[in-house]
Amino acid sequence: MKRSLEKAHATQVSVDQHRCVVLFYKYFIPTSTQKKIPDAALLQEYGSHYMPLLLEYMERQCHELGMKGRILLAAEGINGTLSCSSTDPIMKKFIDTLENFNLVRDLGAPSPSVAPYSEGSERIGDGKYPSVKADSQDCSGLFTEIDWKLSTIDNDQTDISIEPFPDLKISIVSEIVSSGGRVRVSEIP
Repeated sequence: MKRSLEKAHATQVSVDQHRCVVLFYKYFIPTSTQKKIPDAALLQEYGSHYMPLLLEYMERQCHELGMKGRILLAAEGINGTLSCSSTDPIMKKFIDTLENFNLVRDLGAPSPSVAPYSEGSERIGDGKYPSVKADSQDCSGLFTEIDWKLSTIDNDQTDISIEPFPDLKISIVSEIVSSGGRVRVSEIP
């Protein structure tokens, strides 16, 4: 009986081990060859409102899916490496959720006390903001066109018991790749 319990426990550990890793990053500020991302401009303009909400949103998504890893968030972009127990459906759900993210729909609009507004602008939530509509696709695209790099541990390597990450840590930073503050993304040609 004891031996069968040990075997069942060993099987459970290998099933729950984080065997899939995804690496990703994206600069929200478009280069001269990329199209402008409307929600990126809104994020940069109202970063003090959106960055804490975006951090909470990412933490909630990762915790719901049992993911571990590291994510750096900045108004300029995102840089992350996460792990989960399987490629499908957990990783697919995470990627789909981010690719369908809509800044205003998912996080709300800043109130007039947080952000300036002008008369005659489109109304969103509690405030007025020019050229952005709450029910439109104007505020989607922040996490689209990310080149997701997926890697998995093969089943024949089941003796590997080290997890890629001990926990989940998401941080708001000034740069997603440190330059020591010497280079601004907007200055890169």
